[in-house]
Amino acid sequence: MWENNGVLLVIVILLLLLLSVVIVRALKQPYSVQRTLKKAHLNQEFIPYLQSIVDSQGKLCGAEALMRWQTTPTQLVSPIAFIPAMEETGLIVPITSSIIRQLADTLEPQQLLLPDNFYISVNISKSHFKNLSLLEDCRYFIDKLSIKKVKICLEESRNASSSSKQNLVITYCKS
Repeated sequence: MWENNGVLLVIVILLLLLLSVVIVRALKQPYSVQRTLKKAHLNQEFIPYLQSIVDSQGKLCGAEALMRWQTTPTQLVSPIAFIPAMEETGLIVPITSSIIRQLADTLEPQQLLLPDNFYISVNISKSHFKNLSLLEDCRYFIDKLSIKKVKICLEESRNASSSSKQNLVITYCKS
């Protein structure tokens, strides 16, 4: 009889250990997403892509900066998969800062090729209004692109669950 109870006791202990491992992993899940995003940010895996904006005559007048997560040289992660997590973890602000600075550094040597009144539109979230680093990022951008006076246009993006579909557009220009 003790032999049967001993086997049963070992099985129960093993099941409890397995259950505790599952629970610990489930509880750590939000932190692992944050760690993954932080690691990707440190590895400079978030990169800007530019989508052209043309005027009514079909001439290039600006571009919208789109954030992409490049995990390998040939693989991009959809923004739908990571932007909400960035907003939840607060990483949207430093990563957007990095995107704005990458744009400025990339466009600086090419600015003489850009048309007059060219602008870059960048999406920001409500979190950016609580952090003054956005102002410094805009100053950095404008200073780097001062020859052509390229403008940066900030557009508050609202997530799909937002009841309001309005966008706030702010143009920050050096006078």
